[in-house]
Amino acid sequence: MLPKVKRKSIYVGIFLGITTLLLRFLLSFFPYLTEVVYSRFLFSVIRYGMDYTIGWCPWPFSYVLILVLLIYLIYRIIGFFKLNAEERSVIHVLLSLLSGFGFVVFLFMFLWGFNYARVSMEKQIGISSSKIDIHTLKRELEISTLELIAARQQVEIEGGNVQWQDHPEDLESVLRDLVANKMSELGYPVPGKVRGRILRPKGILLVLSTAGVYNPFSGECNIDKGLHPLQVPFTWAHEFTHGYGITSEASCNFIAYLACKESNNSLIKYAGHLGYWRYVASNYKSIEREKYVTFRKDLPSEITLDLQSIYDNGDLYVDILPELRDLIYGSFLKSQGISDGLQNYSKVVRMATAWRKKMEGKK
Repeated sequence: MLPKVKRKSIYVGIFLGITTLLLRFLLSFFPYLTEVVYSRFLFSVIRYGMDYTIGWCPWPFSYVLILVLLIYLIYRIIGFFKLNAEERSVIHVLLSLLSGFGFVVFLFMFLWGFNYARVSMEKQIGISSSKIDIHTLKRELEISTLELIAARQQVEIEGGNVQWQDHPEDLESVLRDLVANKMSELGYPVPGKVRGRILRPKGILLVLSTAGVYNPFSGECNIDKGLHPLQVPFTWAHEFTHGYGITSEASCNFIAYLACKESNNSLIKYAGHLGYWRYVASNYKSIEREKYVTFRKDLPSEITLDLQSIYDNGDLYVDILPELRDLIYGSFLKSQGISDGLQNYSKVVRMATAWRKKMEGKK
């Protein structure tokens, strides 16, 4: 038999996990209730609380969390070998793991995860992200290419030579403000002062096929130091959108695109157009590969060199088990109601096309 104190602590974690998952399931039927009570109230309180405590930390708080986790694991491993034979039973170990998982689920959902049950951005801004035909996709590729070329002409840096230092020194603040302004314009609350952190060493995220990540346990928007400078604005803006409570990958890409392309900084503006254009091009390439190859050859050399520079930089970081990562994260997204899994990222093209149509209708 386990001591009563240990039994209680184990069961508390399991109870919290099960209760949290049940609440998440119930909230999926009440998106408007989730929107009002959690996303626009409780999460705002959490946002302020994290930004004006953890946000003051002079270094990425993710480092602190990793250190605490390592110390805790060492403590538990040492403690495990001090247990008697009965306490080392398989049942005890399984209950302890379930308890720990339950606490993690509870914290994840209450700190950010319940946003998965909120009203979709499409409904909130009045657009439809239904599938588009090849003709519409081709037109979007042509339009976005013209915008990309025009944006590149404003950047006075030779193709393939953009560096991190070419961005503003206060890039974090600039991108956060761009995202906050765009989301506020669309009717979303933007509480607090979401922090953006650069993680080192280079490749710490890229080897996991990830350029950036929002950490709900620290409230920080993290990007990899090894990221190509032309990918930084779009990626960081994407993570800032997560930081303000948006869970859909497509919606975060959508806001990142709208925010960056309205910047007064020519490099940020170009990076925003380039980030979106790559999604459009990828979608078109998957359907009309030969026509895309021909289309791609006509791009200005500056843009071609920039793209090659991005690919070359990506080749520096070899993915670790990319199939497993895609399986795990794709399954997680589906479990949270994002039925298209990892394909949700590319849904930004449908959202942007619908938004463009809506804006044109207002003229």
